[in-house]
Amino acid sequence: MAKATFLGDTAPGSGFTIGAALLAEVVATAILVFTIFGATDKKADQSWAGVAIGFVLAASIWMFGPISGASLNPARTWGPTIASAAFSLTPFSTLWIYIVGPIFGGLLGGFLYEAVR
Repeated sequence: MAKATFLGDTAPGSGFTIGAALLAEVVATAILVFTIFGATDKKADQSWAGVAIGFVLAASIWMFGPISGASLNPARTWGPTIASAAFSLTPFSTLWIYIVGPIFGGLLGGFLYEAVR
């Protein structure tokens, strides 16, 4: 289970390595981006786009949340981390996971979508 932190700061779950958290962020973001591209494609029935994206986001949080906290968005992690660090409660040591992971995951999801489209 992802550990509770001050002000919603995201941190790897207890018992999981930094590598596992990074991989979880990459895979979850890739799945989300792939779904967004597919659901909003001109050839797709876009009336279901919100349902598809929302379902995949919820499933990703459910699956990957215990491993990495399932941030999937660097901006979502920056704010709470900076606020927690201002009170000297959270170090910046794992922040890079939540910046690098979603960037590579987004690129991977986009490349995979273009490859199978």
